[in-house]
Amino acid sequence: MTLKYKTAPFASRTWGFFMKTRIIHTKIYFEDDWFYQLSINNKFLFIYFITNSHVGLTGIYQLANRVILLETGLPPEELINGKKIFEENAKIYFFKDWTYLVNAKKYANYSGGMNEVAIKKEILAIPKDILEYFTNTVSIPYVYPMDTTINKKQEIINNKLEIKNNKGYQDFVKKRKELFKSG
Repeated sequence: MTLKYKTAPFASRTWGFFMKTRIIHTKIYFEDDWFYQLSINNKFLFIYFITNSHVGLTGIYQLANRVILLETGLPPEELINGKKIFEENAKIYFFKDWTYLVNAKKYANYSGGMNEVAIKKEILAIPKDILEYFTNTVSIPYVYPMDTTINKKQEIINNKLEIKNNKGYQDFVKKRKELFKSG
């Protein structure tokens, strides 16, 4: 069973933007020992980090402490304590005003051409030093979209799944490398 949390209740397609939806697996409340042992404020803070309106498809997003404090109403010491716990347990990492959700890809593995474009745009919008920190220091398994099936065409032929590389993606990788060399 899953719960859906909608971050923008009045957003609609007719207004030119889409409602963001987050899926929270209900097993987190009853079966996840790590989550169960958290204080009530840290449970709330963890749910906030995975469901807030700033989260995108990559799981790497900018969010200043002052915004977190304003949106959650928590005191600063609770935020500092919660961030420390999340990093020590390799659930969420923080660098400057940026947040990285470790399992974002696992729970938001959307596919399709429009999502591929959106992921590429998100990655290109992340500053180089932030991307390098999360890639090198934290050793995240997912930064570039090349690790996902989102960027590859899937075809079923004679009941066998074959994955063929997408030329557009190869062009993206080449341009991304050039960007990092020049920057």
